[in-house]
Amino acid sequence: MPPADSAVSFLKQVAAAEVREFPAVSLGETLRLQTVGIVGVGLRAEEALVHLAAFRSNGDGSRGTTSPGTGMRRASRRFV
Repeated sequence: MPPADSAVSFLKQVAAAEVREFPAVSLGETLRLQTVGIVGVGLRAEEALVHLAAFRSNGDGSRGTTSPGTGMRRASRRFV
């Protein structure tokens, strides 16, 4: 298990990430987060954060067709 310092550092990076807002499919706004080494997505409705997922990335901001080391293809590319 990673040390607590590592989790605190990760959460600080997430909090400092650039956030772009888009209308959600139904209620609220979709939030997209990106900074060096971190990407994420969230949902805000009625001024409350409903969901947030953030992950370490390869850091170059690219949108590759697979996640490094997983062999998993992006959903939009799975059946192409």
